[in-house]
Amino acid sequence: TVNDSVFFDASSFPLPGTVNINATAYCKSMDWTDAANTPELTGWGTININGSLTLIPAMTYTHWE
Repeated sequence: TVNDSVFFDASSFPLPGTVNINATAYCKSMDWTDAANTPELTGWGTININGSLTLIPAMTYTHWE
């Protein structure tokens, strides 16, 4: 929800993995700072983030609307 922050950490991806957003999504903020194993954020849905979005160099961000 717009009141919830989303955090990805080393436990989120024990192997390389993908978060696929193909619908309208809402969150307060999204933070990938501690994510491991080259995660990927992809999809065509609208992402509404009311706060901050923190990505990491080791990830792939392929999102289109």
